[in-house]
Amino acid sequence: MPATEEMFDRVLTPRVYRRAWNYACRLSATREDAEDLLQEALARAWRGLGRLRDPERFGAWLITIIRNCFVSVTGKRELPLDSYWHQVVQAGGTESPLSEEVAAALSRLPATQRELLSLYYLDGLSLKETGWVLGIQPQVAGQRLYRARQALRRVLVGPQRVGVSAQECKR
Repeated sequence: MPATEEMFDRVLTPRVYRRAWNYACRLSATREDAEDLLQEALARAWRGLGRLRDPERFGAWLITIIRNCFVSVTGKRELPLDSYWHQVVQAGGTESPLSEEVAAALSRLPATQRELLSLYYLDGLSLKETGWVLGIQPQVAGQRLYRARQALRRVLVGPQRVGVSAQECKR
C-alpha cells in the first residue's frame, strides 16, 4: 500500500467520515446529491493529500473541501434552508441529533448563523477549525458564534425570556 493510501486510511477515521457525511447532507437537496458531493470531496482530498501540512487538521480540511465543492457546483455560498438533512429532521429521522424544535428554530436563522452553529456544535469543530472552514479568524468565529447562539435562544424562547429587549431583536 503506497504511503498516500496509508495516510488517507489513517486520517479518514469513521468519526471524520461521519462528520463529512452529515455536512454533505446539510448542504444537499437529496441523499443522492449528498453522496455525489461527498464522493467529489473525497476524490479532491485524495488528490490533494500531499498538500495537507498537518494530518490533525484533515477533518476540517475535508469539510472545507466539501463546502468548496458545493459552491463550485451550485454557485451558492450559503447553507440552503431546504436541504436533505433538514428533510430528514422534519421526517423524524435518526441521522440528526437535533430535536424537531431546535431544527425548526435553526431554519429560522440566517444561513451564515446556521452554518456556524452546525460546524461548531454538530460537526464538533473547534473555533479555530470553524474559522478556517469559513475563512475567518478564530476570534471572529467566536464573536459570530456568540451572536448566533443569542439569536437561536431568542427564536427558541422569545426575547422576553432571555432578557433581550424587543428593540434588540429588531436589529
